[in-house]
Amino acid sequence: MKITPTWVGTFETGLRTLISGSAQRIVKSLFWDKFVDIQKSDTLIERYFFPVEASRLRREGQGGNKRFDDQTAATLVIANENYGDGLRLKKNEIEDNVMKDMPGMPALRFAESWARHTGANVARWPQDEMFRLLAAGETTPGYDGVNFFSASHPVDPTRSGSPVFANVLTGAPSGAYPGACPIDTTNATTLDAAATNFARAVAYIQSLRGPDGHPRHLKVTHAMTGLLLQKRILEILDTKYLTLNGIENVVSRYQIQPVVAAEIPADALYFYLWVEMIPGEGGGLIYQDREGAVLSSYAAESFPQLQLRKDFLWSMDGRDGMGFGHPWSVFLVKPT
Repeated sequence: MKITPTWVGTFETGLRTLISGSAQRIVKSLFWDKFVDIQKSDTLIERYFFPVEASRLRREGQGGNKRFDDQTAATLVIANENYGDGLRLKKNEIEDNVMKDMPGMPALRFAESWARHTGANVARWPQDEMFRLLAAGETTPGYDGVNFFSASHPVDPTRSGSPVFANVLTGAPSGAYPGACPIDTTNATTLDAAATNFARAVAYIQSLRGPDGHPRHLKVTHAMTGLLLQKRILEILDTKYLTLNGIENVVSRYQIQPVVAAEIPADALYFYLWVEMIPGEGGGLIYQDREGAVLSSYAAESFPQLQLRKDFLWSMDGRDGMGFGHPWSVFLVKPT
């Protein structure tokens, strides 16, 4: 085949069609947007403020005894970074339709495969980033200065000596803290034991109080596991309990939905409990979209330079950022 500006334009249109089609197919199986606070970004970095709701109502007798509480806030900065991938084809590879480094592989078939795979990767990119961030949660600080998954989060991150709470459940129980809450068949050998442990974890989350001393009224909405715990979490959430009012199950009582994520390691015995995002409050993770991924396009006037270089490059580029939000929005539950 002969490379002409018309051919390049047609080729790029084909790449975009394949990328878009593959992305649309993958999007149907994604769920990251249910758990992430999505923000539009307009600059290199974005600064987020998390007001500490420590003010409270008090009786004032007959009036004239008004108290004004100090207003404080924790802050978080998320910087946008570039992400992307590229396709490079030599002039001879295109015209001969044979890849130089993969003898016998048609160059156009290779380009088609790249487009389909890149489309899928672009679609799943925020979900991949979400799980990358979760995996680093025990070693990466959040806006309160301690690792995001920690047993020592200050209830008031702006006050020294604040009481603490945990969003990682592990080890031995202590008071209201339930410790590890296994649901796997090794550490919780019966379904009843697993259901009891699951209920203990949920009860702890729902008992948490805010800086003002009042209950946060957190509502656990999703239980996220890997493939190994798929059967057990479905059994727990589908188990029927006999009450005075008849048969009632955990899903109808707590409105907790199971989510099975292939991104969690195949042998993982831990799981996550996600809390309902409160409008205006944000969630456990923040995704800021600066520039959606776009495939570069050659202008007609650049064609002579491409022919001289005998090197054709297509680039997929985007820019975004992701960081930790409220530690009381997602909980890591460990088996030991």
